[in-house]
Amino acid sequence: MSYAPRCVRWSPALRIVLVLALGGVGLAAAGSGSEAQEPRTPEIRLTVAELTGVLGPGTVGPPEDEDLVPGEEPEPEVDLQLRALIENRGSAEVDALRLVVEVYPASPSRPALREALAGDPGAPPLLVDDLTLREDALGAGEIAGSNRRYTPERIAWAAEGGVHPVRIAVVRGTEVLDTHMTAVVWLEEYPSQPINTVLVWPLDGPPWRGVGGAYTPDADAPIRPGARVERLVRVLEQAAAPPVVLAPSPHLLEDLRDRADGFDLIVEGDDGEEVRRVDPEAAEARRANDLLQRIRQLAGSLPSPPIVGTYADADLSWLHDTGDRLTRELASDAAATARFRLQVELGRPPLGSVHLLSQPVSDPVLDLLPGDQLLVPYTATAEAGQPGNPQPGNPLRPLRSPAGRALTVAVADPYLADLLTDPDEGHGPVLPAQQLVAETAMVHLDPPTSGPGSLLLLPDPGWDPSIGFATETLARLRTAPWLHLTDTPTLMTDGRRDTTQLELRQPDQGPGTGFASELTAAVGELAAAQAMLPEATSRIGGRTPAELEDALIRATSRWLHVEDGPSGAAEDLVQDVRTDLSELFGEITISETSVTLTSETGQVPVTLQRTAGEAIAVQVEVASRGQLIWPEGRRSEVLLIDEGTSTTVAFPTEALGTGTFPVTVRVTDPTGRHELARTTLNLRSTAISRPALAGIGAVVVVLLLFGSLRRRKPSPRLTVVTHDGGRPEAADPSYSPERPRWR
Repeated sequence: MSYAPRCVRWSPALRIVLVLALGGVGLAAAGSGSEAQEPRTPEIRLTVAELTGVLGPGTVGPPEDEDLVPGEEPEPEVDLQLRALIENRGSAEVDALRLVVEVYPASPSRPALREALAGDPGAPPLLVDDLTLREDALGAGEIAGSNRRYTPERIAWAAEGGVHPVRIAVVRGTEVLDTHMTAVVWLEEYPSQPINTVLVWPLDGPPWRGVGGAYTPDADAPIRPGARVERLVRVLEQAAAPPVVLAPSPHLLEDLRDRADGFDLIVEGDDGEEVRRVDPEAAEARRANDLLQRIRQLAGSLPSPPIVGTYADADLSWLHDTGDRLTRELASDAAATARFRLQVELGRPPLGSVHLLSQPVSDPVLDLLPGDQLLVPYTATAEAGQPGNPQPGNPLRPLRSPAGRALTVAVADPYLADLLTDPDEGHGPVLPAQQLVAETAMVHLDPPTSGPGSLLLLPDPGWDPSIGFATETLARLRTAPWLHLTDTPTLMTDGRRDTTQLELRQPDQGPGTGFASELTAAVGELAAAQAMLPEATSRIGGRTPAELEDALIRATSRWLHVEDGPSGAAEDLVQDVRTDLSELFGEITISETSVTLTSETGQVPVTLQRTAGEAIAVQVEVASRGQLIWPEGRRSEVLLIDEGTSTTVAFPTEALGTGTFPVTVRVTDPTGRHELARTTLNLRSTAISRPALAGIGAVVVVLLLFGSLRRRKPSPRLTVVTHDGGRPEAADPSYSPERPRWR
């Protein structure tokens, strides 16, 4: 027997009670577990694979081919094409997903565009397209795609052209799972006066060579396949004649060449660190050689010559402002030699008129920089320290050095530099590249009053973009109708210049006093060592003086310094140089025998003993206080002294008196700057010198004359007696002055 189910009719009140009861049972069951399970937000990632970033009638210019058949002119792109990929990165399937696209009115200014890209468009959207992504759920790990096309009839584009913010989001119900803001450009007319734009492409990095010229195992990490420097080179190799300005670092190329010839590698051994020689045929050496050849070939194929800045990005301001002559000369070398080093490594001379700055410099340093045209980041200007968002004006500004040199400075756009250096690639490379292009369009829509505009795109020296972003950015910039990617001379000469003098920001405080004193001492010791090397010797501790100087310059590199001072690598470089110099100086002892002069003149012999160290050239210097005369000078000729040998040099002297006189003896390098040894000799003089006797004789004569004058008595005064009338008496023949006449 079968039974049909009976339909039960619940009253509304009972229905409510039942729902609440069942809900309570469900909550109790959920809470009865060891841990309550809360709903998790689905892990959805939105990636935009394609976006028509520039569209409108102005995307196509007048035909350049006169033989073009009418009607075959290229059609402008007017439809907004969007292709998005949505990936479920969670462990559970997600249903009811929708893709929402919103197009907003054109931004009136660059600040307004930045507000919109930050999430505040400031106006209701012109278009809202909200469609279900797919009917079924998106499983864990699955990817769904969506292609959208929007014709001009659906969007009220700006009548005179503009930059329209666009929001793309993945939502479920009222919950936004992933979203991003970008912008597209609508052009009504083809730009008649494009902006002269320079895109600098840096190939830079920290110095690799460490103590003793050896390398750490991870030194070449940036050039390994897929790493930062290798990626930047590969992007340019894949592009056809990319219109960029290459800025390779000379010290990076030198390290590549050094490693290609075989190098010393620091490895961990049983007893600590040890040095192992790597042959030129090893994989590490071949990798360095291959990349060096690729960079050389790339630099030779680019339409624009390369540019260069300071060698190893040394801290010129600190080196110059120390006040020491030798460190100032080191700053001059770092500023001037980079271009010659780059030409040696590339085989192509860089632009001699342009110098690339990556950091602020003090005013006196401007007179050390070669060339009269500077490319500087916005952070190097005084305006960067002012409160509020900067409003970039004309990038070409005049600047005058303390010596009166007239310089032209191109200041990089700060917002474009930030977008280049730190792109948000969380939604793929297309969106940040398009955001960058949209920012340049706002510069075009606010043109200068006269003359073509200028734009400098200068990423950070440590630029680390993905291949996708770098490739997408380069492609979109070179096809933007309002941009003319060109070389630096064109940027400097053809653009309108501002008349307001540029003021550079004062550099940050340099290395601490401890590191400063160590470096200053090392620079002085190196100069002394170069003067001490014999003609047949060209190395100090296995390295040339030029290599040691390079190590000191690299020790001041901004790559090796952090906010609170130099890194351990910088300090190790300086100490390593000083160690090699100390071994060259070795040890010299001076004989401390007392000297006795038995006559007024004599010789002061000084004996030197070379107890440790290689052959070096030295000079001996004597000094005394007033009682000794050195008729042939107080410095000896240059002496060559080798280990285990001794030499004696004599200094003629003349004593001005008797007694014991201290004589200071110094052994220095031939310049007299660096002291190798010092002692004090006692010189005893027992003879009276001719000058002393002459002085004594003169005193005796004066005393005798004075005594004789005191012994002579004066004659009495005579009185003349007259008669009345005032006439004298008749002359008396017996009268004598010595005998008075008595009455």
